[in-house]
Parts: sequence; structure tokens; C-alpha cells
Amino acid sequence: MGLSFDAKACYEQAVSAYQAGQIPRAVELLEVLVRHEPDNDFAVSALGGMMLTQQRYPEAQQYFEKALFAYRSNPGTGRLLEISILESIGIVQADLRKYPSSVKVLKEVLAIRQEKVRYDKNGLIRCLNNLSMSFRMMKQ
Repeated sequence: MGLSFDAKACYEQAVSAYQAGQIPRAVELLEVLVRHEPDNDFAVSALGGMMLTQQRYPEAQQYFEKALFAYRSNPGTGRLLEISILESIGIVQADLRKYPSSVKVLKEVLAIRQEKVRYDKNGLIRCLNNLSMSFRMMKQ
């Protein structure tokens, strides 16, 4: 009988490694977690975030898209996670200089925020700033 995998402990170790500045270790732990639980939208999204902070934009986009698919396949984790993932995809698109795609995704985020999460004014302002930046870059 094999040992069972403790996803929560693995995630907590990844967070601790990240907070200690041990980014490669944090990435390694999140990759282990995602291998064990490929539909864990939090872990996949966190891994996308790690790639984003390292400016590994194509990988970040892949992880965020996978997280979005996992979330939409089982949306029990709450609407804010979907918004966070979508917003991250919009940011990655801007970093990849895919401004029309960035604007499209960020407009979707804005619509969801206005419709479903009006109480999050800081998130709304952040989304508007990201959208404005992408739109300006697209026009240049």
C-alpha cells in the first residue's frame, strides 16, 4: 500500500518556498502538485503566476488557460478565481504584445466584475488600468 499524496501540504510548502525566495523550489512543488491533481485550478493558476513572475509568458499563458478550463469544468471554487485567471491571461497577452487579445479578455473581466462582483472596487480599478494600458499599446 503506497503513501497518499497530500495536496494541501504540497501547496503550503510551495507557498513557503515562494515566500522564502526559493522560486525554483516553489515551481517544482507546484509542478508535482499539478501532476497529481491536473484539475486543481488553484495550483495550476499558481503555477501560471510563477511563470508570469519569471517572464515566462508562453508557459504562463498555457497554465492560466488550463486553470480556466479546470475552473469552468467544475466552477465550485468561486467567481473571483475565474476573474483572477482571466485577468492574468489578459496581462500575459499584453506582455506577449498581443494587445487585441488582451483587450478582449480584459473586457470580459470588466463585464464579469461589473455584473457579479461589484463590491471589489480595487479589482475593478486594476482591471480598468490593465485594459487601458493594453488599449493604448494596441493603438500605437
